[in-house]
Amino acid sequence: MNFPALIAALAVAAGSAANPNADLTGADAESDDVRRHTVEERAFASEGRHELTAYPLTVQVGSAWTRHWGVALAYTYHFTERFAVQASPFFNYVSGESGFQRELIDKASIQSDAATALLLRGGAAAGIELSPVDGKFVFGRGVLGHFSLSLSLGIGAAATRVQLSEDGFGSTGVRFIGTAGISARLAVAERVAVRLELKDFIAAARIRKINGCTHSDLTALKDGGEAGSGCHASDLSELERGNARQLLEEPSSSVLNHLSVLLGVSVLL
Repeated sequence: MNFPALIAALAVAAGSAANPNADLTGADAESDDVRRHTVEERAFASEGRHELTAYPLTVQVGSAWTRHWGVALAYTYHFTERFAVQASPFFNYVSGESGFQRELIDKASIQSDAATALLLRGGAAAGIELSPVDGKFVFGRGVLGHFSLSLSLGIGAAATRVQLSEDGFGSTGVRFIGTAGISARLAVAERVAVRLELKDFIAAARIRKINGCTHSDLTALKDGGEAGSGCHASDLSELERGNARQLLEEPSSSVLNHLSVLLGVSVLL
């Protein structure tokens, strides 16, 4: 046994216990019997902090029938580095049929079913966010950044409508929605980060009324009769009434999956 080296190690350990911040230099630092552990403070800690995110651009992807462009906001409170709660309102300033769907209607009088025709106008959802993966990266001239991958689930409500003519829409009311998403968060400063998110808005696509009118109401009006008191058919042209009647004639029980990409900037408070 190397007694001198053992004595030196014990002396260093005793000195470190007395003064944990002391630096090891000289022969002590080079000794095989000395181990040094470095604890680095997290540069972009989010635990116990509030996060505000602005999404100036949200775009629907993966749909040949509808198109949505909009904006969104999000408030997130991070209970821990891995778990947070979130609330997010959104609004689509563009929500309508795609050019392909419009062409089918104009040239072949083919109207899509409710599951593909339903449009999201705006709404809000709240839920949880889990961040199972995070890490650091270096870019540029030694600039340290932090990234995290998150999964989110939420529930909420949204105003919906259908397009009945080139410029005309009919309201299909407010309905419950569910949301599921995956996002990447890149932080290059202590308080500022960039978020890129893929989110699915899920809703029951069954349509029972358009502008408060049932299929029976619109059929009665077509035959010269009267509609119920809650039917606002006067807001619709004859063409729009016909398209609404066609949508209501064969109600779909499908589920709407509205997939969107959200790009935004967040601030930690």
